[in-house]
Amino acid sequence: MNLHGGKIITRHALYRFSFAAMTTLNTNPQKTVSISSQARRRKTGKFVQTGFFLIFLIVGLAFGYFLILPGFMKSLDAKNWVETPCMVLESRVQSHSGSDSTTYSVEILYTYTYADQNHRSSQYEFIGGSSSGYEGKAAAVRKYPAGGQAVCYVNPKNPAEAVIKRELGAKAFLALFPLAFILAGLAGIVFTFRKTPDAARLAPGRRPPLSLQETIPRNTAQVTLIPSTSHAGQVIASLAVSLFWNGIVSVFVYEAFQGWQAGNPDYFLMIFLIPFVLIGLVFVFGIFYFFLAAFNPRPALTLSIHPVRLGETVRLNWSTDGDVYKIQNFKLTLIGEESARYRQGKNTSTDRHPFYNKVLADLFQPEQMRRGETDFQIPGTSMHSFQSANNGIAWKLSLHCDVPMWPDLREEFEISVLPPETKGGSK
Repeated sequence: MNLHGGKIITRHALYRFSFAAMTTLNTNPQKTVSISSQARRRKTGKFVQTGFFLIFLIVGLAFGYFLILPGFMKSLDAKNWVETPCMVLESRVQSHSGSDSTTYSVEILYTYTYADQNHRSSQYEFIGGSSSGYEGKAAAVRKYPAGGQAVCYVNPKNPAEAVIKRELGAKAFLALFPLAFILAGLAGIVFTFRKTPDAARLAPGRRPPLSLQETIPRNTAQVTLIPSTSHAGQVIASLAVSLFWNGIVSVFVYEAFQGWQAGNPDYFLMIFLIPFVLIGLVFVFGIFYFFLAAFNPRPALTLSIHPVRLGETVRLNWSTDGDVYKIQNFKLTLIGEESARYRQGKNTSTDRHPFYNKVLADLFQPEQMRRGETDFQIPGTSMHSFQSANNGIAWKLSLHCDVPMWPDLREEFEISVLPPETKGGSK
């Protein structure tokens, strides 16, 4: 039984409905046919997702370009500025009251002489602004008391420009904040456009499951299947998520570290940050996990015919490149999965339930894992590949290889399953 828009329908009813629709669409099987409303909805969804990730990208670029990059460039350029004695005229911690908190900044006014000309400057460091943590700012003010002597660095190209603290120090970690937004935005945009490629540009084994949106011409030659996910994509996605999360958390960690270094630790902030830091470490671990998994042996699956019809016997071949002696167990399973999308109040949920599961190969000998073949048949009484707004049927080959002391090898290969031939023999 299936959930469809909050209603329960029988699988036979769904089969009759989808089979009739497929029969209509298959009048010209050599062409890819689209239902305009479905195509527009898919295109609109792609633009919405692109716009969402584009906001991340623009925010990261704007924040980095206007607030972070100038400070980095100035800090690099200041390595060639001239060290000059100066006298501090005023020195204080300036407080800035907000709606729910108070932040602080270092305010130092000093005077210096360069090329027989007197100048004044209030630039203490290149990346300024206010933040929480009073003691860290107070320590800087105590270091440069009013009336005391100090050293500043003067820009020889523009003597009116000077700074007291030319190194960024821990504030260099602020670059992670815009970088996380930039990488998350870029990764999201790339993923959005790669996850729904045009059918005309897909390899036969990489086509999406057959649905009411499009039909796929039969390929009677041997077809190589492509994994549903790529190792490079997993590494990039985990890197983007890690940078995004840790970039934001690092800002607060820096504030906590600054207070601890100044001798006035904020214990509440430190305790509050513990779970966020631990989650960030998990994300970092994920980067290394997927990176190591990319060096696993590479399996390749081929089918004697694709798409497959219900009740049809198909020859499946596999070959594995790489060191198969690392693999302890090679298990290949055919899975049929039903999905149902429904609403509960304001939330939309999707339930997935495997209705068919058959082990096609369970191997332990390296030479059998390296190369082999088997025949399989999708039951003729089962359901073909199908996708609608609220229901779906998907078929896939799932490969799981145990690799001791290393990330396991897990791959999924989607296959398209057609209805059985009609009595007239049409396809």
